[in-house]
Order: sequence, then C-alpha cells, then structure tokens
Amino acid sequence: MGKTAKDIMSSPVVTVLPDQNLMEAASIMLRERISTLVVVDHNGQVVGILTHSDFAVRLKLLPFSRSEVVEVLHRLASWGEMVKVYGEARGIKIKEVMSHPVFHVAPDMLVEEVARAMAQRGFHRAPVMENERLVGIVSRHDFLKLLLDLPLEEEAKQPR
Repeated sequence: MGKTAKDIMSSPVVTVLPDQNLMEAASIMLRERISTLVVVDHNGQVVGILTHSDFAVRLKLLPFSRSEVVEVLHRLASWGEMVKVYGEARGIKIKEVMSHPVFHVAPDMLVEEVARAMAQRGFHRAPVMENERLVGIVSRHDFLKLLLDLPLEEEAKQPR
C-alpha cells in the first residue's frame, strides 16, 4: 500500500483563534518558525487558515489607503512606510484576512491524491482532518519526506 497523508503530515498543528490579531499571529509564526496557522473556533473546529502570504497579499483589502499598500508592496519601502502600514495592521483580526472555507484531506488519503488535489487547487498546504478533528497538516515541504524512503540507485538495481 502507498504512503498516505498521515505518513508525511506534520503534527501537532499550531492554531490560533479568529479574534486574535495579526500581530499575535506574526509573533507566533516567527517564534515557531512556521508559515501557516490553522484558525479554529473555541470548540476546536477549523474555520480558516492564515499563511505568511496573507500578510502581503491580503493587506490590499485592509482598511487603510490602498495606494499606500500597493506602493509598499511593489517597490522597496522605506522603514517609515513599513512601520506605518504594519502598525495599522496590528489591530486587524485574523478572521478579516484568513482564507476560508478550508480545503482539507483525510489521513488515509494517498499521497499521490493529496498532491494532485493541492496542485489542482493551487494550494501549498492542506490540514488533515479525521472525524472533523484537526490531526495534522501537509505542506509542499512535507513531500520531501518521501525522498528519505526512496532506495539508493544501487539498491534499486539489486534484485529482490
């Protein structure tokens, strides 16, 4: 039988609440050295996902001058501009910028199916859900784990 999502997923998953702000989310991402936070409600149900990309891409939708943000994102910004834009973003709640609904996979889904589904949707990661409970997350990075199980060239040539 082939490898499944459960075989390559990362667990436990770092989660946040939708009412936390972007400053808290950024702090957690930096401290944990991760690029994704799964957003859960007070009952632990997955309600969204926040990635490091959301901080740049989604800022265009936030309630401050679009022209300022576009300028900051499309050219090298001065320190003062960055402080102003990100300072205003501190009070923004995760629920305002998170992606939802969340595409997820089952732990027993074959890795090939996970990869195909992620590629078709253009996603770089997918939470792994079992009985509506978050049990892990698969990111493009996790597919590298498959390389560790491949036989060396010499071993592959040996009869079994």
